[in-house]
Amino acid sequence: MKSYYPTRITWSILFICSLTLSVFGQGSQDSSKTSLTRGSWSLQFQIEKDFTLGTFQGSNISAKKHFSRNKAIRFGISLSGNINDSNRELVVENDYINNENTDANDKTISLYFSSYYLYYLPSKNKINLFLGGGPIFGVTLSDRDVNQNSTQDTLFQTIKDNTDSDSWSVGFHLLIGTEWFITKHISLLAEYGSTLSYSKRKYDSVRTAFSFNNEDSTWKNSRTENSYSFTASEIKFGLSIYF
Repeated sequence: MKSYYPTRITWSILFICSLTLSVFGQGSQDSSKTSLTRGSWSLQFQIEKDFTLGTFQGSNISAKKHFSRNKAIRFGISLSGNINDSNRELVVENDYINNENTDANDKTISLYFSSYYLYYLPSKNKINLFLGGGPIFGVTLSDRDVNQNSTQDTLFQTIKDNTDSDSWSVGFHLLIGTEWFITKHISLLAEYGSTLSYSKRKYDSVRTAFSFNNEDSTWKNSRTENSYSFTASEIKFGLSIYF
C-alpha cells in the first residue's frame, strides 16, 4: 500500500525550525505586539489531543495573508491518494479440488480546497476575536479492479469487476474564533463553526464472467447519491506562525 499523507513528524520538524527562527529573530522587539499587519503571512497547524501538531482543518497547507490589521484571507489545500494491491488464494480439497485466486487493485485520489475571509475586531490586546466565512470544495476519485479465477477440476471461470466511484461536494463555512499572541510571530488559535454543504456521488460498475464453455456474461450497474447537510464542527485548537 502506497499513501501520500503529510506525517506529524514533518509538521513537528517544521514547527521546531519556525519556532527557533521566531524566538531568535525577535531580538529586542516587544512581545506584546502582534503580526496582524498589512502584508503579513502565516501558516496554521492543528494541536492534536496528544499535543502533537497535525494538519489544520484537514488541509496539507493552511496559509493566511493580511491585507490590513482587520482583514485577511486564509486558504487551505489538501491532496491525498493511495494505491493498494492485494492477492488472495483459496484452495479447498474434498471430492473435487477447488482453487480460487483473486487479485484486487484499488486507487483513490482526493482534493480539498477551502477559502475564508477573516475579519478581526478592533483590539489593542494580544487576544483578538475574529469572524470568518467562505466556500469549501472537495472531490474524490476512486477505481477498483478485481480479477477472480476459479477452477473446479477441469472447469474454470474468470470474473472481472471494475467499479468507478466519483464524488464531489461544495459548501459554505462560517466560523468564529480567538487568536492569542504568545510572541509577535507565534499565536494560539481556538475556532468553532458550522458548514452547509451539498454532495453528489456516482457509482459505475461492470462485471464480466468468462466461463469454461466460452459463454460470456456482462452486468452493468450505475447509481447516484445526493445529500445535503448542515453540521457544526468541534472546537479546533491550533498554532499559527507568522513571517
